[in-house]
Amino acid sequence: MVSAVIVKARNEPSDAAWRRSGDIAARILENLAQRDARSAAAKLAPRAEAWDEIAGAGTDYAVRDVAPMLSRAGIETGPQRLFETLHELGWIYRGEKRRWAPYARAVDAGFLKVRAMAPYRDRDTGDLVPAAPQVRVTAKGVERLRVRLGAGALTP
Repeated sequence: MVSAVIVKARNEPSDAAWRRSGDIAARILENLAQRDARSAAAKLAPRAEAWDEIAGAGTDYAVRDVAPMLSRAGIETGPQRLFETLHELGWIYRGEKRRWAPYARAVDAGFLKVRAMAPYRDRDTGDLVPAAPQVRVTAKGVERLRVRLGAGALTP
């Protein structure tokens, strides 16, 4: 194909031949770039589908479960450090009895949820005691944390 182009270009005036060969080279480079982009998109499609499934499930995760997800994405964290990070980001605060509680703006933004926990029996008195609600991170919150903390994809 290239030799045919060069032969045709030799029959044309020299300026036109150079323009034509430049146009052909540009088209070849463009086609290669498009092919590479399609290949990259095809490789990322399964990951994107998996993330869409997770994010679309409407589930939320305990902070202790989110920490390993972020660690796989390259963010050095554990459950306690993640609680501190959420506090620094202004998503949670220490509420009654020093338990973590979410700020309303983080809940309204869809980053966090609160799950009511079942009451338990006090060991000493035997009374039924209400358990503190649990702070949960939504899929949207996991994604925001991944972006804010500067990581790549969630899977290796």
